[in-house]
Amino acid sequence: MGDFSKQLGDNHLIDWRILAYSLKIMAIKATFVTKFSTHLLYLVL
Repeated sequence: MGDFSKQLGDNHLIDWRILAYSLKIMAIKATFVTKFSTHLLYLVL
């Protein structure tokens, strides 16, 4: 029983890491897109 709960805890930690990782990538992409759009706007204006 103890091993099973430990396994569940490990899986939970891994899920959180994956979630944090994808959130970080999304944030980086959003920042890049925002900078790129403002750059394009400056070029147009």
